[in-house]
Amino acid sequence: MRNIIFSLCLCATLLFTHSVAQAGGGHDHGHGHGHGHGEEGDAHEEPKKGPHGGRLLEEGHFAVEVTIFETGVPPQFRVFLYHDEEPIKPDQATVAIRLNRFGNKKEHFNLEPSGEYLTLDKPVEEPHSFDVKVTATFSGKNYSWEYQTHEGRTELSAAALKVANISIEAVGPQEIASVTDVYGRLLPNQDLVAHIIPRFPGVVREIRKELGDRVGKGEILAVIESNQSLQAYEIRSPIAGELLARHATTGEFVQGTEEILTVADLSEVWADFQVYRDDFDLIEKGQRIRVELGNREPIEAKVRYVSPVTDEATQSKLVRAVLPNPEGKIRPGLFVTGSLASNQSPVALAVRREAIQTFRDWDVVYLTDGHSFQAMPVELGRKDSTYVEVLSGLSVGDRYVSRNSYIIKADIEKAGASHDH
Repeated sequence: MRNIIFSLCLCATLLFTHSVAQAGGGHDHGHGHGHGHGEEGDAHEEPKKGPHGGRLLEEGHFAVEVTIFETGVPPQFRVFLYHDEEPIKPDQATVAIRLNRFGNKKEHFNLEPSGEYLTLDKPVEEPHSFDVKVTATFSGKNYSWEYQTHEGRTELSAAALKVANISIEAVGPQEIASVTDVYGRLLPNQDLVAHIIPRFPGVVREIRKELGDRVGKGEILAVIESNQSLQAYEIRSPIAGELLARHATTGEFVQGTEEILTVADLSEVWADFQVYRDDFDLIEKGQRIRVELGNREPIEAKVRYVSPVTDEATQSKLVRAVLPNPEGKIRPGLFVTGSLASNQSPVALAVRREAIQTFRDWDVVYLTDGHSFQAMPVELGRKDSTYVEVLSGLSVGDRYVSRNSYIIKADIEKAGASHDH
């Protein structure tokens, strides 16, 4: 209930912050290259479009149309020229485009004539979220336009940031282990299971516990009338735990050689995994393993046992970890996934695994410069239970949302960010 209340309060705070920002006005976030933008609301006037679907920038009799073309090629600027609303040849003017990206990172494009337009064989890297300055010279006169085109970007107030409990870290080098994924299931810890067998044959006169009942050490579980002495004797639990199995009923005759009750202490459970031949050399006792439990927080544990023999039928080895379960909420029988870490090695750039989100069809990290946040596409490499290597998209020292990044994603998605061409 407390988590639900927190989520409702957080959503309300973010919604209020976003509404205030929209009501306070803002900049013209253009659609010059056909992108939709989460920052734009209905109150913003749509920029004027040219014949090719790009942003049309006009001054007097002269105009340029700025597009980003990416069909069959990496995204590139293509600029079309007009005079008195009629197309003119691209060699009749010079055009340059300056981009100011998130974090004050600048790019320059000095375009050259090519067919019907001006372009440059230099890709416009994603995300296409920047402040744009276009300069042109035509018939001896200089022209200049500025606009913003933002996507995957949002702002949160100081109050919203405090409620969201967002953590910020700097991108940098880390030690990352190689990871092997394995699959298995949870079982009772057999070292903490009592299989209860009557001492003498006889008739079950009483069973005092139902399946699932808690049992104290020394507590009476059943009463049996001995077949030899006709005297009743008590069966007590040798351990504290939970009644997992019951193989006898009142009035039933028991031989005294078979188990009738099973009690297990579930304060620890086994996580048993099957590891196949190709990964045998990567597994050893004492190795770290991260066990994924579905809708619960993963558990960090160590490999307690590696089978010395191979199962002939599956050609796999048994690998076992022991998981703490003090509250009894981890239930045996569930299927689980494990990540075994080994061979730690340094990487130049890494971020926390929980920082990774998806935006459009990218993996992204949310960069920040204070109250502003920008989705930055990243190419990922090796990962372990804590960190994931970043091969491209970020630089050393970039500040990113390391925890609760899903809140930033939700705020951007709430604004309806899109990417149209």
